[in-house]
Amino acid sequence: NDFELATTFEGSNGSHGAMFDVKVVSNVEVTLTGLDIHANIVSPSCATTVYGRRGSHLGYEEQRDEWIILFDGSVSCEGFERRTNVQFEEQSAVRLSPGETYAFFVYMKEPNVALYK
Repeated sequence: NDFELATTFEGSNGSHGAMFDVKVVSNVEVTLTGLDIHANIVSPSCATTVYGRRGSHLGYEEQRDEWIILFDGSVSCEGFERRTNVQFEEQSAVRLSPGETYAFFVYMKEPNVALYK
């Protein structure tokens, strides 16, 4: 079954990216195959890197060796209040067990492209 964890487009703080945690609160395994991000521009090619790590990002914000690259390439930025999809390769899909926490760091090369709240 495919499910989606949705959020709003309320964020208007611009940056190169954001770090956040996802925790599985169900009693079934979850596989994450990509992310939709909120980009501030429309462009056919936005340089984007998504890093991940098991556990929280807290305390690991500056420890580069603790993160793996899930995606490194260009995405089509869809603009303000529209979803910009980042699809992981099959080998980079994140499989999580019930109760497990996983951290993401979405980085975009251009400043003020990634929006968050």
